Amino acid sequence: TSANITTAAGDVAEFVSEGADAVRCTNYHRADGTGLVAGGGFTLIATLTTTSGANQSVTGLSNSYRYLYIELEGVSASVSDTLRIQVSNTNGSAYGAGLDLQATSGGSTTLSGFIILRGIQLQTSTTIPCMMQFGIHDSGGGSTFSDVLVYPNSATPNEIDAINFFFKLGATFDAGTIRVYGVK
Repeated sequence: TSANITTAAGDVAEFVSEGADAVRCTNYHRADGTGLVAGGGFTLIATLTTTSGANQSVTGLSNSYRYLYIELEGVSASVSDTLRIQVSNTNGSAYGAGLDLQATSGGSTTLSGFIILRGIQLQTSTTIPCMMQFGIHDSGGGSTFSDVLVYPNSATPNEIDAINFFFKLGATFDAGTIRVYGVK
């Protein structure tokens, strides 16, 4: 939309510099999940309360979404460890190799940020990845921003239908929230 956007607390925006003091808003997400224009926007699929357990998963993801937008808010581990993400095209019965997102320092730092999974409908073989962009900040001042390719782990071609979060060395979650939104 080219209209002005009325903002509210908790909304998230991404901006790109086009040089010469010109900035363009390339992505805007309202905290309540409603779209900027009728019929579009984000649909809240799942809210994961990350206060216990070694894994946090969402299965049964619909192939009607063009991409997934994932928010991390105050996620931490019981001990120092690295948060990872995996994708599946077998509804969680098998996942691809985990991808490191950001390290924590044993409950003293929390992770917040975003993850965008694009191309989740395009899985026609296990050799075609989906694109993941992410920006994760920790409360200790560290940040990771990256564009990477993510592969499912299945010999059966199919769309991405599950995601899993876990800590690399086996730590358990002890705080935070992960929200998963679908975008059509």
